[in-house]
Amino acid sequence: MRDSTEYVSTEKRNGQRTKLLTGLTAAGGTGAALALARRSRRRKRSAAERAQAVAKKLPDRAKELSDQWAKDLSSKVEEQEWRLWGLAALVLTWFLVRMAEVRQLRKMNRILISRA
Repeated sequence: MRDSTEYVSTEKRNGQRTKLLTGLTAAGGTGAALALARRSRRRKRSAAERAQAVAKKLPDRAKELSDQWAKDLSSKVEEQEWRLWGLAALVLTWFLVRMAEVRQLRKMNRILISRA
């Protein structure tokens, strides 16, 4: 059988361990939160600097792209090549929707047959 003094000393040691673990956990959590805040602040600065650098180059590049897209679009319309691609996209979409409907009907039929 345990002596009462032995029991008190065990409780005291457990209490000290609990305080130590609580303190380490709080310090670790606080340290981690500060590190994450600092890291995100760095990322925001670097992202802002990168955005400014890209924004300086953007008007020239946008003008080049818009001219290129305008030429490509006008040539496609003149050649009427877009009709073939549009028709192919329409047929593919219809086929995929039809297959999905068939799968759903088969599943519904299986469920109804199993209930009957």
